[in-house]
Amino acid sequence: MKKSIRVIKKMNPQDTVKNNDDVNCLLIWPPLIIENTIMPLSIPSLLAYLKKHHINTTEVFDANSFYKQLGLFGLLFRIHKGYKSFVRRIYKRPNLKAKLPFNIYVNDNIGKRGQPKNLNKQRLFSQFIVDYKRFTERMFLKLISYIVRRELGIREWSFSSMMQYVFETPLNNKNIEKKSWAILKSISHINKFRLIGISVVYPAQLLFALVIAKELKRKYGEEIYIVLGGPQISEHVNMLIQNQHIYQCVDFLVCNDGEEALLEIIRRVNRKDFAGIPNTYHKDSSMTSYRKYEKIFHMNPECFLVPDFSGFDLCQYTNDIPILVSRGCFWGRCNFCTYPLLYNCRYCIASIDRTVGILNELKKNYGAHSYFFVDDALPPQFMRKLAIELIKSGLNIKWGCSIILDNEFADHDFCYTLAKSGLSHVSIGFES
Repeated sequence: MKKSIRVIKKMNPQDTVKNNDDVNCLLIWPPLIIENTIMPLSIPSLLAYLKKHHINTTEVFDANSFYKQLGLFGLLFRIHKGYKSFVRRIYKRPNLKAKLPFNIYVNDNIGKRGQPKNLNKQRLFSQFIVDYKRFTERMFLKLISYIVRRELGIREWSFSSMMQYVFETPLNNKNIEKKSWAILKSISHINKFRLIGISVVYPAQLLFALVIAKELKRKYGEEIYIVLGGPQISEHVNMLIQNQHIYQCVDFLVCNDGEEALLEIIRRVNRKDFAGIPNTYHKDSSMTSYRKYEKIFHMNPECFLVPDFSGFDLCQYTNDIPILVSRGCFWGRCNFCTYPLLYNCRYCIASIDRTVGILNELKKNYGAHSYFFVDDALPPQFMRKLAIELIKSGLNIKWGCSIILDNEFADHDFCYTLAKSGLSHVSIGFES
């Protein structure tokens, strides 16, 4: 019997408050083409912010999950999903489970001369299953990438090649447009929305975002407003506004934090007064340029809300729920760092109490036990305090994060405390 994640959410009486100026808004999570291993966080964060300000006319469409059901992609993803489910059932057998990560288990069972004291053969078999699963996932992603490139005819995944494909390639060669229309047709009553917001977090999503925006404008014209936002828009905004084709299909470009910008756009669509909206490029009346508003909005991590995953089927993704607790990077010394371009602000991070509070609410709302901090890197001091608080609270979760190699990670007691609190996997960055 398939186990689903229950959503238990109490409605606040204030959530029913509706402003007559508010318009129906649809937030779209574009296809990633390749499989994404973690739930999106951008749209759930936007949705939580809008609901806090009593905007209840917003719906979410996960085009990424829908895309995986189309044609050959659908078949491949179903096969891969079945395989992962099979591996998960084997790995979660009671006699194969362990309370600590494998490397700590091995270290604790090695004698003074380096000989194993009592390594469990079942535990070794369990690790073999995990390693084999990772290998097959890599092969699967390579296969998907090969199929995508043959289908789209794109060899160079660059900004210029995407723009050329979307706006200059003949229509009869565009399989991706046909699939985009299949996605859009699946949205019931799409014509009831006055505002369409598309979140572009990963480079592969930019292609689909532009195609979807173009097709929506071709179908509905000026009846709807198109908003593009996300890290990829922030990074490429200067090149986007220099391309004349963009003016035909995108009304707003939102850079950096988009919560306040989207809220203001929703409130002002009927009045058509968009002056002074922060972090926003708005298409002017001549439709030949974008007007940039210098007002900047940065959301303090201490004010981050509990993400609202309404509209997403958690079973379509892995069990890791994303969480963000900081802005910027505490290291901030890499030569290739783009944060000075994307975020003109100091590094700041939420308090331990706020972080544990969000984790507690997520577990209560969605019943999930595994989380991943999508921050660029967590400071070791923060991780130590978080681990101690998680142990005290008895939250009993698994969590992962990205780290920068630091001397503190050579401390066995420090690592043991992290593992005891539920830290099960880390991503290590090599800075320069």
